[in-house]
Amino acid sequence: MSGLNRLSSHVLELADIGPSEISIPSSDEIIKQPEKILDVLKEFYRFSISLSANHNYYTFFIVSTRGTHWKALREGYHKLEENLDGIQEFLGLEEIFIPETGKEDVQRDYTIWSHSRNGIADSIYWMQFGLWGRFNFEVETEINKPIQDALKYITKNPEDLAKDHRRLVKETLGDPREIHIGNERFYPKDSYDLKIEGLWITDWPNETLISDAKFTNAAGVARDVIIREHSKPKLSLIDFLDKLGPYVFTGYGEISRHPKHKGSLKYYGNIPMNAVWWLG
Repeated sequence: MSGLNRLSSHVLELADIGPSEISIPSSDEIIKQPEKILDVLKEFYRFSISLSANHNYYTFFIVSTRGTHWKALREGYHKLEENLDGIQEFLGLEEIFIPETGKEDVQRDYTIWSHSRNGIADSIYWMQFGLWGRFNFEVETEINKPIQDALKYITKNPEDLAKDHRRLVKETLGDPREIHIGNERFYPKDSYDLKIEGLWITDWPNETLISDAKFTNAAGVARDVIIREHSKPKLSLIDFLDKLGPYVFTGYGEISRHPKHKGSLKYYGNIPMNAVWWLG
């Protein structure tokens, strides 16, 4: 959990807040009273759950501002605009995409906001990302299995933050299997490369991870199959953002600058579930 500790320390430093003291027993105390380690586990579990977007409104606010267009933010937080300057400066919010159009109101509404690198919001988001990856018990990896095993000593039913967040999204938005934009179907769980020209998406190949299908490479190692499918017709950027925006707002998806192509965007889907893979 060194990553979470580093991120939390960074947040406290940026916010000019001193760290609170947590009593950690010495090795001698643990040898004499091994049950003391349970107190540490309980504190770790309590902190992790209370910090998560599932339970913490402030963390949810951070998650909801990650790659979300202004119209969705304005509708979700009615007082955001009048307090934007202070919030933007303190948390490190920034505009990552401004659509090219002569209509100022449309340009404003569909400007995409996110977090400046290493700012407070960015660090808290990656803390949440780490919690989704580590408290994701549907998938067993070398990262989350030790945590799940340790938590058995303090609770019979440790909370699966990734599963619960996906359930909340489903209850709020409906089953996120597919949405329709014109005659085309989008799958919020997938990832898409978005080539943008003005207010149009002119190319949008998607990437789907098929976890239950495998191929074996030349070294004899089994790998998950990734299917990439290219689409043809151009689509309205406005329709895309309005229909996928709710999934981004709730943290199920994220829109970011494309890592390779300037002027393009990347949509990442099913963030809570995929966090466990991206963490390794």
